Amino acid sequence: MDAIAIDTSAATLINVLTCDPTDQPKLLELLRENIDNVILTLDGWRSTTLVAAPDGVRVIIISQWRDSAAITSMHSD
Repeated sequence: MDAIAIDTSAATLINVLTCDPTDQPKLLELLRENIDNVILTLDGWRSTTLVAAPDGVRVIIISQWRDSAAITSMHSD
C-alpha cells in the first residue's frame, strides 16, 4: 500500500464521494482529468491523492493546499 504523506504546514481538504460500484472507474477517470487539467493550475494547490474503496462504493479525495485561503479561492472558482 502506498503511504500518503501529510504536510502539517498545509491545509488538507478531504472529500468522500459515493457512487455505484460500476461507476467508480469512470469517476476516477473524470477526477484525474480534472486534477490534470484544472486543479493543478490553481494557486496554492500542492497535491491530490485519490483513494478508491475496494467495495467500489466510495472515492476519497485528499488534497493539500498552501492554506485555507487557497481552498476558499478554489471553491469560488
